[in-house]
Amino acid sequence: MNSRRIGRRVHWWLLMVVTMIAVRSRTAQAVCPADVVPSGTVDVNDLLAVITSWGPCPLPCPPRCTTDIMPLTSGDCTTDVNDLLAVITAWGPCPCNPSGSWASTPAANYSCAFGLVSFNITQWTFSQSATTLSVMGAPTTMTGAAVVCGSGQAFSVSGSIPGSCTETYTLVGTFTSADSFAATFTATYTPGSAGACFGCTTHQWSVTGTRNP
Repeated sequence: MNSRRIGRRVHWWLLMVVTMIAVRSRTAQAVCPADVVPSGTVDVNDLLAVITSWGPCPLPCPPRCTTDIMPLTSGDCTTDVNDLLAVITAWGPCPCNPSGSWASTPAANYSCAFGLVSFNITQWTFSQSATTLSVMGAPTTMTGAAVVCGSGQAFSVSGSIPGSCTETYTLVGTFTSADSFAATFTATYTPGSAGACFGCTTHQWSVTGTRNP
């Protein structure tokens, strides 16, 4: 294929993209996979990255290349029209992503079972993938569905430690802004058929989270 034909093809793609951008509204996503050139905004740089990388991803694949956006869960090891459309659909500022560290007040402080269970939680660490929100800070990692951290958006994560006394930790809340949330943290202890919880009982804390700079 000569350079003139390549030029015409790229020109045609750009014309199509400009036309589609004018008529498509942006769809909010829990994460921003279309921001393939990370800037917090899906823009012409991401568009050009997809066009430049057109075709099969470099081997080995998986893992998929950064421009292989669709399907969201795993990609298909090819940068193609589906990925181009994903960029167009997500055009504009990325939705708020909760990933990062959050100060938590007041501290959730508890000890039982002769000190075998003991925590003093003053900070949460949120980590979000395309489909899953993980939160660290409790005695075990808690997970739930991915979220957008805008005002009024709810989230729920939980995690368990099995044993003679099963420990279950949950954090359920609502974002009050992109940088703050109000939540309830619950610690539940359930004895097994042959186990005991040695004085550990269900406790709850109402906490406020504030994103750390």
